[in-house]
Amino acid sequence: MRTYNPTNIAHAFRVSHGQVVAWVEKTDTNFALSLRAQLKAYGRLSERQCSAVMDIVERDRARQANQQKVLDISPKVEAALVETLYAAFATAMENGIKRPRVTMDDMVIKPAPVTGNNPGALYVTGVGGQYLGKVVKNHFVKVPSCTEEDEKQVLALLSNPLEAMKAYGQRTGRCCICSKTLTNGESIEAGIGPICASKFGF
Repeated sequence: MRTYNPTNIAHAFRVSHGQVVAWVEKTDTNFALSLRAQLKAYGRLSERQCSAVMDIVERDRARQANQQKVLDISPKVEAALVETLYAAFATAMENGIKRPRVTMDDMVIKPAPVTGNNPGALYVTGVGGQYLGKVVKNHFVKVPSCTEEDEKQVLALLSNPLEAMKAYGQRTGRCCICSKTLTNGESIEAGIGPICASKFGF
């Protein structure tokens, strides 16, 4: 007579429901965490729970495919240069700045919230805080209301962030991070004040 073996049941479930198990173990939503606890305790999930997970997996795939299509038709700049901004914002947050941003005239670039819909992206706003689009990796995904002139300015910044910041400071005499007046020649030349430069890793 075949005996009940929880280890064999757990192994069989993992083999037959690999995608479900992978999603549960790599996702940190409340739903995933509850399923993870059940999987650990019982070695399996119900078919209804598996179906719910697969629905999420398929929606994620469709969303990612759509995002890739958008990226494929969006303007692209050299990735290494855009990484300058990503690295600067990451350094600023490590140094205690909760909402880092770069401000140049009416244009502001800042990291998207890590708990929002676009973690890892950079948001771009223009005059009056109007949302112009987002930077995803090294692509600028604009919204319909973003004009050609707006797009040109954004791409100019992304194409060489450090040079754009430097030019802004030299032209206006203001820090591109905090917007305060720069008071010495070295800071004006760099386009950023010494405190902000330290916090952002410039």
